[in-house]
Amino acid sequence: LALWVLGRDLEMLLGRVRFVALYFLSMFAGGAAVFAFGAADTGTAGASGAIYGLMGAILVAVLRLRLNPTTAIGIIGLNVILSVSIPNISLLGHLGGLVAGALAMVAMVYAPEKNRAAYQAGALAIVAAALVGLVIYRDAQLTDQLCLVYPALCGV
Repeated sequence: LALWVLGRDLEMLLGRVRFVALYFLSMFAGGAAVFAFGAADTGTAGASGAIYGLMGAILVAVLRLRLNPTTAIGIIGLNVILSVSIPNISLLGHLGGLVAGALAMVAMVYAPEKNRAAYQAGALAIVAAALVGLVIYRDAQLTDQLCLVYPALCGV
């Protein structure tokens, strides 16, 4: 339901390809945030980071269109409060998706008119590369920790 409510307006504004890029980048960012900043034994599943990314994108669009952001800010605030209050909800995943969705939308709506598609694609590629780098960095940290505990696994 949230995807339909949030997604239909954003897809109309962005077009299908940009909307799908925003959605999947936000979903990846939610998982990357949990992996990078959460405990090593923390898992996450679902697309809630992507939904939060859509909320962040809507806020940026509302600000860009110079509309009243009170409703968007209220909905985001309420959802963050729920994420903090309800046990076993992935706050890091939600915040990762929210930030990535907002960043991606900034790239979409503030790109210069000349070569707009290239700027948008480049900005999304930079955000995606930064997320991949974050995952690789955290993976290296966890590998080092694992090698200290189980040296035989690392050929030491």
